[in-house]
Amino acid sequence: MSVPITIKNSYSTVTVEDGSGLIDSAYTSESNVLISIKNSVALNPSVSGEYSSARTIDYTSYNEGDSLITTSGIYALSTMISDATDGIDLSPTDAVTQTFYEDTLGWDFDTVWKMDSSVSPYPILQQISTSEPVEEYTITFDSNGGTGSMTSATVFAGESYILPDCTFTAPEGKVFKAWLIGST
Repeated sequence: MSVPITIKNSYSTVTVEDGSGLIDSAYTSESNVLISIKNSVALNPSVSGEYSSARTIDYTSYNEGDSLITTSGIYALSTMISDATDGIDLSPTDAVTQTFYEDTLGWDFDTVWKMDSSVSPYPILQQISTSEPVEEYTITFDSNGGTGSMTSATVFAGESYILPDCTFTAPEGKVFKAWLIGST
């Protein structure tokens, strides 16, 4: 039985010593490991290694047995300091433009990725919420003929809220009895 692994639409930005920019040697006790790496970018400032180094992927451990690694759309920053030349050269200008990731690599900027230079010059994941939005309620207080004011409160569905003491001044001859919730 083969074990398929797919890595796609990813990038790496760290300095690497003794390894490779995107994927370094990985060892598995499984045979027939089928690894597919697609549309990914090595944005590392430098990659070096005493025994082996690659700008993008170190194939050494995958070329044994029945394991297979395939790649497509693998880019490496053209200014990366490395003795290796693997990966398609990517200019620093293209590396920070949404157009490259969207048009060349097919990354989804409608729902998955976004560009926000205040966080990173490279694409970042959009915030993804797995929960439904929580309904918000505003609680207001009516003096019902009394005087004064009370600050409204905001609560979210499912939250507990304790009604505050009444700070309205009751009309002459009357006293505060209780809060009326709704219209009944």
